[in-house]
Amino acid sequence: MAAHTFTNEIFVELLLLYFHNRNGENQSKASQLYAELHLDQPAPSHKVVGRLIKRFLATGSVQEIKHGRPKFATAENNTIDVLASVEVESKLSVHQRAQASGISKNSVCRTLKTNKIHPYKTRFVQELLDRDPVNRLQFCRWAAQQIEQDPQFYKKIIFTDESTFVRHGQVSRHWTYHLSKTNPHNFAHAHSQHIEKLNVWCAIWDDVVIGPFLSMAI
Repeated sequence: MAAHTFTNEIFVELLLLYFHNRNGENQSKASQLYAELHLDQPAPSHKVVGRLIKRFLATGSVQEIKHGRPKFATAENNTIDVLASVEVESKLSVHQRAQASGISKNSVCRTLKTNKIHPYKTRFVQELLDRDPVNRLQFCRWAAQQIEQDPQFYKKIIFTDESTFVRHGQVSRHWTYHLSKTNPHNFAHAHSQHIEKLNVWCAIWDDVVIGPFLSMAI
């Protein structure tokens, strides 16, 4: 019996199943998941999945390697390769993606735009400790109880904030894009409070501004 031929679309779906379930999973699991999702279709074996993963990691393409005289890739195949690369590695730049796939930058940009995939910047925030979310929730509940008893209670709270300036460890935000159809709201720790820094502190009490105050910390 002749071997079943799988389309590039099927290869992309297998690729997504494999990488989305790779924590403790394997090629057989990807094949099994595909079979469960498509009961009326022949399921690729774990060997087919294995060859697909090996081919994609080596070439950046899901297309099967054809022997003999090479042919120009079609626009459809280019689209499949670009979309598959976004699913596997969303943080590559357009230039890197074009180099890896052998497709022009204009074609990569056009494919991303056509499929409504946009670059989202990572937000840099101060590092939070594990206990911080719980402490915040406890404070909000406590403050809500106090306001029920005294509607003017919030005017008696001193709200503070600070900005930190460091002499090193600057991070370039130009290459912190994440390609996706929806905003993933990525965060990155821009700095911690355990290095030499200059703190600018300010507060608000009712309608009065307190500060700013400068302090040097190590």
